[in-house]
Amino acid sequence: MSKVYCVDCGIKISDNRHKRCIDCFGKSVSGRKHPNWHGGKPNCVNCGKKISDNRHVRCIDCRGKYYSGKNHPMFGRIAFPPPKIKYNKIYFRSLWEANFAKFLDLSEIAWHYESKAFDLGTATYTPDFYLVDFDCYVEIKGRWQGLAKKKFNFVKNHFNIRLKLFDERKLKQIGVL
Repeated sequence: MSKVYCVDCGIKISDNRHKRCIDCFGKSVSGRKHPNWHGGKPNCVNCGKKISDNRHVRCIDCRGKYYSGKNHPMFGRIAFPPPKIKYNKIYFRSLWEANFAKFLDLSEIAWHYESKAFDLGTATYTPDFYLVDFDCYVEIKGRWQGLAKKKFNFVKNHFNIRLKLFDERKLKQIGVL
């Protein structure tokens, strides 16, 4: 391992991935050395409002606008962390979804998992299953979180698709749970 020294104070650094030691790192990107420093607290690059945190170049209001909807780097992509439950070489987000896939296979119903994402303008919606034989999308829900119910109802009402909800009660009725 090669010896690496801090570019500011010259002391030896144990981690060769960095250019500065821990003490100098905090000083190098804060205060007057911050690229967004305009005397006193830095200003937001969008609206010009003072920022309380020197680590950012946008205020909290502009960060929310800048990284929302289609500007967000994860727009249209599958959410992380990656799914954990594996069945038939496919990773599912929940055990209920994996059990529903097993049920579909035993019932000899052709299906695709998360096959299409619907563009809602500022967000996307991806139903859990597409049942090929029935030309129907299925959403498996244990509980509603955040805007999930609004997205579900919007897609159901504004797109020309069949979208069904399978909650705990329905899954118990058909023998999945």
